[in-house]
Amino acid sequence: MKGNRICSVSPYELANSFAIRKALETLAVRYAAVRITDEELDAMRELLAQADKAFAEFSDNELLDRFFPIVKKFNKIAFEACRSERLAELVWAQRELFDRYMVMRIILPNRINK
Repeated sequence: MKGNRICSVSPYELANSFAIRKALETLAVRYAAVRITDEELDAMRELLAQADKAFAEFSDNELLDRFFPIVKKFNKIAFEACRSERLAELVWAQRELFDRYMVMRIILPNRINK
């Protein structure tokens, strides 16, 4: 079989996956809240300033191109600050699963129009 295949996800499976992701991310952020360093907080503040600047200066696809890397860096700091390598791995595995669906939802429709 050639090409990519798209696996459908039922609403029930999607809801369960979101519940798992929410639980993992909530735990990671709770741990991070008491374990984060001042340097990590400063880096997150800088990323928030970059996000504000991106929103002020860009729109549409260019905004997405600028904003998503900032969000990824912000989340990386937040989840690493939990100081649990295994928990961070589980969080990223869940996020990766959803990133695939987001790419299809955000990127592919734009390609259809070209």
